Amino acid sequence: MQDWTRFRGPNGTGIGLPTGVAADFTDKDIRWKATLPGEGHSSPVLMGESVFVTAAQRETGKRHLICLDTKTGKERWRQSFDYKTYHTHELNTAASATPTVDKERVYSTWPAPESFVVTAHTLAGKEVWRRDFGEFPTQHGGGSASILHDGLLIFSREPENAPGSLLALDTKTGQTRWEVKRPSKDAPYAVPMLYQPDKAAPMQLLFCSTLQGITSVEAKTGKVLWETPGLFTYRCVGSPVVAGGLIFAGTGVGNGSRLFVALKPGGSGAKPEVAWKLTRGTPYVPCPLYANELLFLWGDGGIVNCVKPESGETVWQERVGGNFYGSPVFCEGKLWAMSNKGELIVIAAEKTFKLLARHDLGEITNSTPAFGEKTLYLRTLSHLTAVSGK
Repeated sequence: MQDWTRFRGPNGTGIGLPTGVAADFTDKDIRWKATLPGEGHSSPVLMGESVFVTAAQRETGKRHLICLDTKTGKERWRQSFDYKTYHTHELNTAASATPTVDKERVYSTWPAPESFVVTAHTLAGKEVWRRDFGEFPTQHGGGSASILHDGLLIFSREPENAPGSLLALDTKTGQTRWEVKRPSKDAPYAVPMLYQPDKAAPMQLLFCSTLQGITSVEAKTGKVLWETPGLFTYRCVGSPVVAGGLIFAGTGVGNGSRLFVALKPGGSGAKPEVAWKLTRGTPYVPCPLYANELLFLWGDGGIVNCVKPESGETVWQERVGGNFYGSPVFCEGKLWAMSNKGELIVIAAEKTFKLLARHDLGEITNSTPAFGEKTLYLRTLSHLTAVSGK
């Protein structure tokens, strides 16, 4: 069975196991389409026969964590939270942070100007613990998600121009296991990822931010191993990925400047070094994706760059159309990504560009698809759709 436990699946790579979902699926392949209570851009996560997603209702000041049955789309339970409505960017919502799930609990982050709340619920919907980390001022609203590792719930709480921190909580109790306090300039939206340079090395966490660049933290203790201050001058939105001994990460400003780097990580006395960088044709919001020994950079403006990961050399560059604020995912040799207007675009993850399919989902979305057991899950603003595979 394929569980999809966090934003972009296993370690944030966006790589899914085979599902049998055809690129040219039709409405006949749609197993179910569920209406959600409110709006959101968070992505669905999966554990067993349950799919979890969040939504918010501005008019009522309610945010919801919803559990649906993967086979039928029927709502199993819903937990609701009051919140004071607040300003967000037009492309953001009050339910943009993707939850994360393990075999015992589902965890959610609920950022707002007056509070930064983290919750844990059993898979049956009972609240286990709740923490409030205080005020969280941002320019565009919150959205960064948490991840899990070895009994720790890990996330960054880095507001706009205010003190921030990297945090690891005990998944059973919610108690703080470690915290790295540091200043914050532009609130980052990049989700941390796990990184282990070799089997003998301790498991590390990679965080991206404007002031510290890319930071490596020992996952067990919170010890900062290395970082790259001065590497970035813009906001970090897309999350990093690791491949071929390099860390890939990007930064940018709205419709303006871009920087995408391939970083040789530090360690054993060596300092991190930039292997190569690009300043044009790279994504600001969508995450990079490594598959089939190629690196795919799906741009916000609908231009996809396929580059050689070892050098950044362009293999091909093509315009697929639309604006993209979710991220691409990979399954069975194909890349899947949803445009802001709600068009799912499928292309071949190959050395030659091939457009395989377009699907009009009928509703705007800034979410990222998820893969389950013989199923593709597509979250639009107020709906979740399950597409069956063979």
